[in-house]
Amino acid sequence: MKFRSFAAYLLFLTSACTNSAGIAEFTAYRDGFHETRASASALFDLVEVAERRSIEKFSGIQTRLREKQRADGEEMPNFVVADARYYSTVSPPPMTTAYRRSVDLVTEYNTVMTGLATGQRGTELSADAASLARRASGLAATIGGSGILTEPAVEALAVLAGIALEYRSRQVFLNELQKTTPVIQTMLRSMIDNSPKMFDHLSQPPGQMSEPEVEARREQVRVLISDFVVLMQHNSEALDVAGKAAATGGSQLSLEALDAIIADAVKAAKAVRTGVAEFAVN
Repeated sequence: MKFRSFAAYLLFLTSACTNSAGIAEFTAYRDGFHETRASASALFDLVEVAERRSIEKFSGIQTRLREKQRADGEEMPNFVVADARYYSTVSPPPMTTAYRRSVDLVTEYNTVMTGLATGQRGTELSADAASLARRASGLAATIGGSGILTEPAVEALAVLAGIALEYRSRQVFLNELQKTTPVIQTMLRSMIDNSPKMFDHLSQPPGQMSEPEVEARREQVRVLISDFVVLMQHNSEALDVAGKAAATGGSQLSLEALDAIIADAVKAAKAVRTGVAEFAVN
């Protein structure tokens, strides 16, 4: 398998380096995550359209509710600040935004950590670290109510970015990987745990549909979101292997285990892309 040969090459490449434990595993995990990002992005495009449709439905319900309450003589505000993100036509839907920024943040984190591990040139690593800090800040502004990531977790990634700007060494990689892996795991778990929200948006019929058509749509969405959940679970498993390799020392066995997980993740990523394509034409 190509992943196994590549992982074995990475182990050979890093075996002569001091403090190389976990570097080959993390690099393989990072490369595998590229497949996840591509498939997730395609799914998020669908979710964004569905979320906007749900928002329009919500807006109509809220308007009718206010009209009824006014008719009953109740005092109703003309504008509610908390509802602005649902009505705005210039900002993307909040849940989809949180998901997109979360995946982008994990990608940027992977880039910064790989830069630390491989001794990337200072200017390049500094640019990546600064980008990580910006993404962490940007996500912090959108996570309210999304359940994707907590403020302390965002702050931990911002601290990592600062460390990467100042120190560039493999030892820093080892130290920070063990510190920040739980943060990324929390983010991956939160995206999994919030997947029912994506299911709810996508399963809503876009117009008049018969009961059998609605049920068929729900089952199609159930498979699609299930594939996404499995994909994120595989990424969590891959990161766990990389983190343990850094803590205990990398080995051929850990790379082979990672190879199998990444292969499963690639299958899940392809399943998500296939599901997205089939859903889009229905």
